[in-house]
Amino acid sequence: MRSPYRNLGGWLFKYRSFLPVPLLFLVVILFRPADLGNAGNPWLIAAGLFLVACGETVRILVVGFSAAGTSGREDYFRADSINTTGVYSLVRNPLYIGNILIYNGLIMLIFRWPAFLLVNLYFFWQYHLIIGGEEEYLENKYRERYRDYRCRVNRILPSFRGYRKNRYPFNPRKVVFKEIDSVFNFTVCFTGLLIYRQLTLHGRVLDPLPFVLAGTLALTGYLILKSIKRSQRKSGS
Repeated sequence: MRSPYRNLGGWLFKYRSFLPVPLLFLVVILFRPADLGNAGNPWLIAAGLFLVACGETVRILVVGFSAAGTSGREDYFRADSINTTGVYSLVRNPLYIGNILIYNGLIMLIFRWPAFLLVNLYFFWQYHLIIGGEEEYLENKYRERYRDYRCRVNRILPSFRGYRKNRYPFNPRKVVFKEIDSVFNFTVCFTGLLIYRQLTLHGRVLDPLPFVLAGTLALTGYLILKSIKRSQRKSGS
């Protein structure tokens, strides 16, 4: 019999990509962006971009070195093997750490402590339940192998003492095709929050040209890669 952890965690896992979107809208509605002045605002934006970049770097390392059938974008629990090397030898849930870094980078553009608190409490609740469901699934499937891994590696706080070299070579093609949606979505969110910040603090977008150029390049690149991905999927390559 499946536990409530498995049921609720599975539901949250299924919709994990969409559930944070209403949260971002709520943050925008509830909190006016902080104004740190001409000297502080660029540093604030740079700090937000840095956190987003760090989070996406973690995601790229996880996806690029992962085995087939793991760290995927399915809407159900799946693990054709257990990842125990590379980033997964440092912490058991690196993808979720990457996501938390990214969303904190986005909220950095608001820079209100209640907003940080709201977002991180939400992700603590969501990932607590998802991880509980995943662990039950993995323990039922892999038994002692997973129990041994769980005893050696922390759930959410990285430890570098037991690092193991990646078992699989880095696959850049896999990164491009699996992370294209995430990179594009987070780029749109970051740009949208930048525009919202300028509209709120200044009543207008100070310089629309960079946004137009960046948006055009991002959308063009995204559509090209999606088209290539779709054509390769149809050809079976």
